[in-house]
Amino acid sequence: MISSSTEATDRGKKMRIYRREGVRHLWLLCPSPRTLEVYRLEGGRYSLLGTFEGDDVVRAEPFDAIALAVLWRG
Repeated sequence: MISSSTEATDRGKKMRIYRREGVRHLWLLCPSPRTLEVYRLEGGRYSLLGTFEGDDVVRAEPFDAIALAVLWRG
């Protein structure tokens, strides 16, 4: 999960490490404002597949469907 204090590291250094190591799918969860960003590694770069919010049920690679409400439970 991304927090305001780690967002720069999560979007910078960590994404570069994951890309280098070949992590195919990357999710960035932001508890406030309850958003999920889904990325896929393609040709050595991450492509944003979608940004989802709230309590929707979404298709978020590599899973078939997930209810976002489950992610926000503490």
